[in-house]
Amino acid sequence: MLIGIAIESVQGLISFFKKYRETGFSKALEAAKEIALEMDIHPEFRKRRKIKRKRQFDDASTESQSAEVLFRIDYFIPIVDQAISSLTRRFEQYQEYEKTFGFLFTSDRLWSLDDTSLMAACVNIENALKSGEQKDIDGNELFEELIFIQDLLKESMGPLDILKFLKERPFYPNAIIAYRILLTIPVTVASAEISF
Repeated sequence: MLIGIAIESVQGLISFFKKYRETGFSKALEAAKEIALEMDIHPEFRKRRKIKRKRQFDDASTESQSAEVLFRIDYFIPIVDQAISSLTRRFEQYQEYEKTFGFLFTSDRLWSLDDTSLMAACVNIENALKSGEQKDIDGNELFEELIFIQDLLKESMGPLDILKFLKERPFYPNAIIAYRILLTIPVTVASAEISF
């Protein structure tokens, strides 16, 4: 999976759900009614039993709202809002990864960087993968390796193809580590897998 493509897909999905929140209830209601009729179920919302209690002067009245409106307010909108919230959180995670690893996504992006930008990106990735005094990658060595790799890559390649290419030439250890980490990132974005 290319994270750049995933970012675009998640962004499109978020905009779909935002539109669906406003206009989707009527379509979903029609589809549910058709399914209910096919199953020989009468398609109507059950009315809530009215609880009689003394009204206070500041109570909002819900007596005039229909069962459909209450269902939309109590269930449909909260579920769609939860989906939007989850997708937004996922989108933000992808954007953070793109800031750190974006220059490694494709060989075209790697070629597009000048020496100054490439060095800054290598130092950024070193800092992102640093814990105290221990670090997985040396930014200066990664920069030197990527300069050589830019000349070796002759065709447009994705990160998996670049990693396979580098494994055939095992004298680029920092680049191999960076691409291995890049390719395991999509697994860490799913919250269920994080806890596992």
